[in-house]
Amino acid sequence: MHNSNTFGRVSILICLLTISIGTRAQESLYDGCGTTKGCFGTPDSCVESKSCDIVTTYLYITDLDAYQFELYGNVSDPTTNYLAIGLSENSKMGDDSVVLCSTLNNEEHVDQYWTRGFPKSAKILDEPSLGILESTVAITDGAFYCSFVREAVTNIPNPYADETTTFDLKANLYHLLVAAGPFDENGAAKKHFEKRPSPEPIDLNEFSD
Repeated sequence: MHNSNTFGRVSILICLLTISIGTRAQESLYDGCGTTKGCFGTPDSCVESKSCDIVTTYLYITDLDAYQFELYGNVSDPTTNYLAIGLSENSKMGDDSVVLCSTLNNEEHVDQYWTRGFPKSAKILDEPSLGILESTVAITDGAFYCSFVREAVTNIPNPYADETTTFDLKANLYHLLVAAGPFDENGAAKKHFEKRPSPEPIDLNEFSD
């Protein structure tokens, strides 16, 4: 069981990161990329030039045995659009665990989804916060920031079938998928208008606090 001091530490960390994003916008997110945290974004080579349309960072938090992810992207209206990061066993959409960030209906959302390959679609889980310990969202200078802490092991139910898939971030490598896209008039996630999968699976344990 995690103690309150540990959760307080994560909450403070996320708040500080949010303040940093608000004051220095996108540049602060790139600080430490490749040295103290992992980074991946779109288009190709954008991390080096600090010019990503969408960028994500990842860091293993030892005390929690969990992983912190950040997302930052040029989504002008997160009430009608989302930012997303997915974990996949391959570089294609389908059978993936995806977290969507938005302010749909003017509420902060950091929700777990499951994607289906054919026909392509994504569906929110019955328990949207499954495996998510802490989360925050912020809007700055017309761009959208999202941060969340995800448990190392999550058993994700497939809402399209009666089966469950285990995502073990400590034991396995996964492709990272970053995307941005719209919601339809009913609040369902539609096909992304921008995306990029990591060409190779990523070791999310490479960087830790």
